[in-house]
Amino acid sequence: MMLVHPKLSTMVVLHTYTMKLDTDEMLNNMPLKDGIIKIEKRGILRRGESKRDRIKRRNPKAATTSGFGHNSVTVVVLSNGGGELIEKEITVKIFHNGVFHMTGVLDRRYETHTLDILKANTHAACIKEGGWETTTRRVLLMNYSTGFSGALNISRVALQRYFQEKGIQAEFEPDVSPCVKIVFPQRWTACVFRTGKINLTALKSQEDCDEFVKLLEPHLNSYALSIPAPSSETLSCNKS
Repeated sequence: MMLVHPKLSTMVVLHTYTMKLDTDEMLNNMPLKDGIIKIEKRGILRRGESKRDRIKRRNPKAATTSGFGHNSVTVVVLSNGGGELIEKEITVKIFHNGVFHMTGVLDRRYETHTLDILKANTHAACIKEGGWETTTRRVLLMNYSTGFSGALNISRVALQRYFQEKGIQAEFEPDVSPCVKIVFPQRWTACVFRTGKINLTALKSQEDCDEFVKLLEPHLNSYALSIPAPSSETLSCNKS
């Protein structure tokens, strides 16, 4: 059984500029406009809100004031890639040493548009040294989503045992996570859920993803052949 074509689900990218920033100045004076919807130093001040802030949590976490992370400010930008993409929230953690840690990226155009917005709204008083002239870009993480192309009755315990018998690290701790976590020697990780959905994590390029699928797919095909297909009665019960 083949896997469906993997789709990029999120990317974490670092942009580093040769500058020193006053993150307190950014926190207090960066305007909430041009797509900037939130600016925060956790435990100190939050201006604006993101979609995540509007989620009502059963057990809300108390704000921390330990001082950790106080040399950075988190900015959430609503970006459409300069009018070329679907509008999406991009979260940027900006450190005082010019490092911009960007999450939620699905396309390079989101990065460019988000950085353009931040540059336009960072006042001169926020920049203590250096400037925007020199930058380096590094992809820290790329996560993909895929899954089995057909319906299966996946036993997560059996799937864990299958990979362990092949000498491949596999963990299933239902109290911690609903998926079987399969880790290859490259540290590439597949999280396989009972539904057949699979998250591929700890990748850094499309080439990594392609290679991981080549390694993973034969094992999943072999496992799939060892289990019966779900009956129509089982499928109707799952839908109810």
